[in-house]
Amino acid sequence: MHIKWYLRETALLALLGIGSVVGMNAQTTGALSSGVYTLVVKSSGLSLDNEGATGASAVWQWVSNLGNSNQQWIIQPASNGAYSIVSQTSGLALSEGTATTDGAVTTQVPFASNVPGQQWQIASLGNGYYQFINAASGKALDNSGATANGGAVWQWDANENNPNQQWLVTPVQVGAKTPFTSYEAEIGTLSGGATVVALTSPPTTIFSSPELEASGHAYVNLASTGQQVSWVNTTSQAITAINVRYSIPDAPQGGGITSTLDLYVNGVFRQAIPVNSKQTWVYETANNYDGMNQNPADGNPHIFWDEVHTFITGAAVSPGSTISLRKDAANGADFYNIDVVDLETPPAPLAQPANSVSIASYGAVANNVAKDSTSAIQAAINAAQSSGMTVWIPAGTFYLNTTAGLTASGVTIQGAGMWYSTIYYNPTLPAASTNNVILATATTLKNFAIDGDAIDNSGAGGNAGAVNIKGDGWLNDSLWIQHEGAGIWADGSNGTAQNNRIDSVWADGINLNNGNGAQDNNSATNLTAFNNFVRGSGDDGLAINGGNGTGTVEPINITLVQNTSIAPWWANNIGIYGGSNDIVTNNLAADSVKEFGISVGLFGGSGDNLESAWVEGNTVLRGGSYGNNGNIRYASVGVGVSGSPGTVQNATLRGNIVVNAVFNGLEFVNGGSSIVIENNLVNAPGVNGFAIDAGAVGNASLLYNSAINISPGDSAYVNDANSKSFTTSGTGNTGFSIP
Repeated sequence: MHIKWYLRETALLALLGIGSVVGMNAQTTGALSSGVYTLVVKSSGLSLDNEGATGASAVWQWVSNLGNSNQQWIIQPASNGAYSIVSQTSGLALSEGTATTDGAVTTQVPFASNVPGQQWQIASLGNGYYQFINAASGKALDNSGATANGGAVWQWDANENNPNQQWLVTPVQVGAKTPFTSYEAEIGTLSGGATVVALTSPPTTIFSSPELEASGHAYVNLASTGQQVSWVNTTSQAITAINVRYSIPDAPQGGGITSTLDLYVNGVFRQAIPVNSKQTWVYETANNYDGMNQNPADGNPHIFWDEVHTFITGAAVSPGSTISLRKDAANGADFYNIDVVDLETPPAPLAQPANSVSIASYGAVANNVAKDSTSAIQAAINAAQSSGMTVWIPAGTFYLNTTAGLTASGVTIQGAGMWYSTIYYNPTLPAASTNNVILATATTLKNFAIDGDAIDNSGAGGNAGAVNIKGDGWLNDSLWIQHEGAGIWADGSNGTAQNNRIDSVWADGINLNNGNGAQDNNSATNLTAFNNFVRGSGDDGLAINGGNGTGTVEPINITLVQNTSIAPWWANNIGIYGGSNDIVTNNLAADSVKEFGISVGLFGGSGDNLESAWVEGNTVLRGGSYGNNGNIRYASVGVGVSGSPGTVQNATLRGNIVVNAVFNGLEFVNGGSSIVIENNLVNAPGVNGFAIDAGAVGNASLLYNSAINISPGDSAYVNDANSKSFTTSGTGNTGFSIP
């Protein structure tokens, strides 16, 4: 088991491009690398599925379901050029047992590294298809010709031309698949005396720091003329655009400053990038935690990082070229802290679609901050709603210079792309109040950006929700949201938020909930957040939020799959607060600042019951922190978290990887009933691997988990709860046993 987990962690981290966390890279043998994959057979289009079984059993085929760990298989080198294939759900290995005849059913059995029946030769057939030949029997993995769910999977004489034996092997994506490549500053090349500042020990205060809020918990400081940080373009693309996460000083009396930072390519100056600190540096105290005061004399600073993006002047940056950020004499800020850069090549702007009305034709004016385009854009939306047409936002920035936002119902609003079309919320500050930038019902919003001048999370500071959406069948696709309140705040039914990019917001990144306070909109059914990237949110990066206000209905079938949440400066990377059949799979949560990496339970004081949840295949890096509510040391993953009278039950956490937790890896906090913790890995936690708090109430099963690289004096498993109030059972755990 220890070897299995070690390889599995390596494979997943390498798949994420973060193998340096454990100092290893993926092993490649032939055309297939170690990793986590789905296997879809050509003849039926169905996936190899372990049917959710956690003990030795047959395997079958089933319709493909994104994020379903029953269909995810860890492929890793075995011996003699063969591979083992291990279920992400159960940790059991695919086997032909001792059978050597055609038609013998394929099973999953306890993993053993030296058993030929668990070893498979893998041959590439081209176009992503592979054939799997069992080392013991010499026969191929075959779907038996079945075309329906539940069809048997067996072995048969190998025939590479038989579509029953041709398996499409696709890597499982953990975290969002983005159009950009991120380069952490601390892995760049430093010159001129630039230095790395990193979080080298767990925080001991409830207050923040730039390194705590940085991705990777580290950044590069440029404090003198000539200091720079550089990266080689290893993307294999000609790069045309850059996004920089940075921090510069506050003004002495607060309110921020403006400046520039110089960009070089291969040592040649390209451009000065405008930067500012007007939307960072607010101050808090113990009595005003998460304070938004802009006066430096009124507390401890937090919210240090902002982001700016721009096209790179001149020729595209070819592969192998070097991009540098340098503090020159013309860059007047005392320091420039660089956290991470994102490099990409945005596609050309989209053309106006057929059957659409342009906001420009109704009087909206681009790139003129003095022109308020609110009424013109609203007029275009109204016209499109009445005519069944699409609203078109051309390239350019269009300003909303009032506190009024936009409303839309049953319409599509589309831009030329998130790099080209922007709606900018720009009320005069201080504002008496603010509205949502876009309040929409049953609407599609896609391919544009939302930005604004908010300087804190209050209405007076210009804070507004970017998108508040509800109704049936809504879609948010490829939006870039910055400097507003919640990026996407959504309820209703059959809605999807996908491919969005959200950073430097004052509240949640994406919150799927059961009530926005509007009449007849107090439910959440079949809502999905897929492939979104959130960094530097001012509340949960992603949340399933079941409130219990008057008229609300419990959320049902809410899914968070393949998203990334990095460095939320308030709350959790991922918060699960109530609901029934919550599905949270294949997400990446990294660099918590104030609370948990993943919190499974209820929302304090207002949460509905958590009836059932599946939390599977997620990776949590450097999760947990030292936060509020009585100086709590938050774990990387918190289970049974509750501050309300509701119940937490039927939650299964399976196949998750927790690496470098700041404190405990996985911790039962208040408790819960029928909790299953299975096949999870905790590697190198700051304190203990798995822990149960003294006040926990309920019961849990811990099965086939692993806790490795535990520091001297700490434990793989700690149970401080009263055995009568919280009962545990379990078997097969590595590094600890359940008494």
